[in-house]
Amino acid sequence: MLKITNDMSEIISNDKSIVAFTAEWCQPCKQLKPHFAKAAVIDKENNYFVVDIDKIDNDYLDRYNIKSVPTVVVMNKDSIIRNVSSRSTDNIIAEVK
Repeated sequence: MLKITNDMSEIISNDKSIVAFTAEWCQPCKQLKPHFAKAAVIDKENNYFVVDIDKIDNDYLDRYNIKSVPTVVVMNKDSIIRNVSSRSTDNIIAEVK
């Protein structure tokens, strides 16, 4: 499932979430989105979220150490388990597993 949200409490309530922190003005984010969306369709075991950093409280950016976009992370509740560095569909799925 892929969900576009700016409600971090929705993400934090999940045991495992794959979150792409993006921004509308970010060209690399625009390039990532189709691959991230396809990964969400293929990987039905996990919840995928896209969050616009300009639409959430900056406290979250500090808490999760989001310094640049796009940043993709695997989260468990309110903790980042690991960063996902891949930008292709297959590699995103491989890193998430």
